[in-house]
Amino acid sequence: LGSALLRDGVGRFLVGGAAVGVFRGDGFCGQCISYENLTYAVDLVRADLPRGQAIIYYNEAFPIFTNDVCGTMQGPTVNYTKVPDGLDWISVDYYPNEGTIEGARAIFEKLLYPKMAAHQGALFV
Repeated sequence: LGSALLRDGVGRFLVGGAAVGVFRGDGFCGQCISYENLTYAVDLVRADLPRGQAIIYYNEAFPIFTNDVCGTMQGPTVNYTKVPDGLDWISVDYYPNEGTIEGARAIFEKLLYPKMAAHQGALFV
């Protein structure tokens, strides 16, 4: 799956301490990219940058976690059943109550944490 280009290109920054990982992208499923394609893209990067050597981080649109519908709420069903295993960190960047700490906590606890594995962390954006 992987390519030495990514490992060699990013690897020198990881070894030198200038980076701790890579940002995989923003809101792919919210843009109607399938969950399967998101997982494949994450796994492709993970194949080159093994867990423990690099953090892979991704941000997703809030509505995906509430109703699995992408785009303008009329797109196809995404079926975002869990955070892809290859990810280390995930964040959500839209909060209907405009980002209060209480609202963000509720969103993370009810919608995001249940979809995460033990090795994954969540970031507040």
